[in-house]
Amino acid sequence: MRKIEILKYITSRINGLRGIIAACCEGRRNGRKMVYKKYALSELVSKLIINRNITSDEMIRSYINPDFDKFHKAREMKDLEKSVDILRDKIESQKKIRIVGDCDV
Repeated sequence: MRKIEILKYITSRINGLRGIIAACCEGRRNGRKMVYKKYALSELVSKLIINRNITSDEMIRSYINPDFDKFHKAREMKDLEKSVDILRDKIESQKKIRIVGDCDV
């Protein structure tokens, strides 16, 4: 292939991808609006639901109203007792506690 043919091919592929990306973004916007209206949720929560690929009515309802019986039992967490002891000591000695977590939790 010559350079011009290669550039034309690459350009056509990029334009095709632009169309796919635009359709995907439009689909997400429409999905957000649908979730926002149907479930009377804030725009932020609707955006989180769509961005997490929660798409079916059942999944959305489960996300909004989780069944806490299905959660892992807290007492089964590794080193939970150790963590409680550390927190108790920090609180009793009035020391600062730093909480670090994952940003999307």
